[in-house]
Order: sequence, then C-alpha cells, then structure tokens
Amino acid sequence: MIKKILLKYSHWFQDYFTSNGLNIELCKILNIIIIGILFFGFIYVFDKIIKSIVIKLFKYFSSKSKNTFDDYLVLSNFPRYISHTIPLFITWHYIPILFK
Repeated sequence: MIKKILLKYSHWFQDYFTSNGLNIELCKILNIIIIGILFFGFIYVFDKIIKSIVIKLFKYFSSKSKNTFDDYLVLSNFPRYISHTIPLFITWHYIPILFK
C-alpha cells in the first residue's frame, strides 16, 4: 500500500513540476526531496505511535507478571529501544523505492 502511494505521488510531483516548465533534472531532485520529507515524516509519526504502544504494553505485562526480569527491562528502557525496530524495517524496505 505504501509502495503504491509513494509511486503515485512520485509521478504526480514529477508531472506537476515538468508541466510548469522546470528542467527534468531539477524535477527529479525536487521529487526526491519532497517524497523523502513526506516519507520520513510518516515514519517519524509512526515511530512515536508504535513507541507509545510498545511501552504501555510492556509496562502492563511487566506489572502483571511475577518475574522480576521484566521490571529490570522496563527500568533499562528496553521497550523504548525495541520499539524502533518496526519503523526501521519499514524504512529499510522502502528506501530503494524512494530513490528509484
């Protein structure tokens, strides 16, 4: 789904800039900059949402468990660091599409 959106708006921005008489190379550069800003803005917001969900879930499960290892993980900010893996994998997957 994100791939289709990226490709759709990538072509839309590039067509818009070329129809206004800009150079093709300048259109490609502007296209990469705009799509990059939109993509990384989406990833940033997605990262914040995932981070809050993972931290709340981890604290909930650690309070319900009788194991003390969970408490040490919460104190060491482990959920905060592990929550960045999902946006990292999404970014890793879609960067080649962005620079196509």
